[in-house]
Amino acid sequence: MEDNADKLELSVPHIGQCNSWDCGLACARMVLWYCLPNGNLSDFEYQCNAVGFYQSIWTVDLAYLMRRYGLRHSMHTLTIGVDSGFSKVRFYSSSIQEDEARVTTLFARAAQNGVFVEKREVPLEEVLYQLSMGNPAIVLVNARLLRCVWCNKCTYCFMHYCMRNSYDGHFIVVCGYNKAERLLLYKNPATRDGLCAMTYDSFEEARHSYGTDEDILFVHKPLS
Repeated sequence: MEDNADKLELSVPHIGQCNSWDCGLACARMVLWYCLPNGNLSDFEYQCNAVGFYQSIWTVDLAYLMRRYGLRHSMHTLTIGVDSGFSKVRFYSSSIQEDEARVTTLFARAAQNGVFVEKREVPLEEVLYQLSMGNPAIVLVNARLLRCVWCNKCTYCFMHYCMRNSYDGHFIVVCGYNKAERLLLYKNPATRDGLCAMTYDSFEEARHSYGTDEDILFVHKPLS
């Protein structure tokens, strides 16, 4: 972790997604490699199967995955369950009927399974604070609104699956900041490698877009 108060970059590795649907799993791998002392993810596929998702991954699935690895975490969202309005959003329309019962059950059983979920908005100041404590964030954003200020490699398209919808859900890992320049640093699994940066305003627009439920998952790195 590199930190001089106004600038911070957590040493989160970059891991690319393999398919159009597994950005969340790539983000989970990045965070797990950063947080776990031994970085051993040989059982990752087994743990994913134990959670029970297939090719439609919700933020609550990732929260359960962090719990299975024994990591402290906190998920925050505007909806406990599934927003009924998502059935009208093209991005969700093909899978939401199949997902709804499973996702609703995960939310209902979260507390008894040691998964922390809270219904509330998360202000930007809290994101900055969590980062300052060494805790990266997996954030659901509208991929169409991602804007890297450093380069053009941050194009969100993966195998040309996007550009069909006004909303394309995509997970990124927020892993640092530059307060003087009002930038957040992040890893985008849809790119091949590297660190990207977006303005505070771009981040707020992308994560508040309808369809995200403003989902954010903080994962706490164990104290050494």
